[in-house]
Amino acid sequence: MTTEALRHLRIAEWIVLALLMDSDEGPVIRELENPDGSEPWGKTAPDDVAKHGPTDRALRWTAHFYRYGYAVSYNPTKEVEEMLKLPRSTAGRWIAASREAGYLGPSEGMGKAGG
Repeated sequence: MTTEALRHLRIAEWIVLALLMDSDEGPVIRELENPDGSEPWGKTAPDDVAKHGPTDRALRWTAHFYRYGYAVSYNPTKEVEEMLKLPRSTAGRWIAASREAGYLGPSEGMGKAGG
């Protein structure tokens, strides 16, 4: 490995790859026990989170999955859509509502995600 080669590495991509890889103990990002019942928590939302519309609870979960998608370089809106089983347009509205409620910061501009 030369310093010239190092200049062309995208460190963020290596971090994402490391987070998504499996190790001898399983995936690096995995569900941990939640003895206190804290929410949002983990990679799986309770079945009833999206049932009653964009409640404060649902918007916190929306922000949680959005940040996760952003952190691992997935499409954050798609992550919200898939994890909460929402249509894409609804996921977009809930993300905007989550920002308005203060659970997510402002986006970085037109078409750019922001955590």
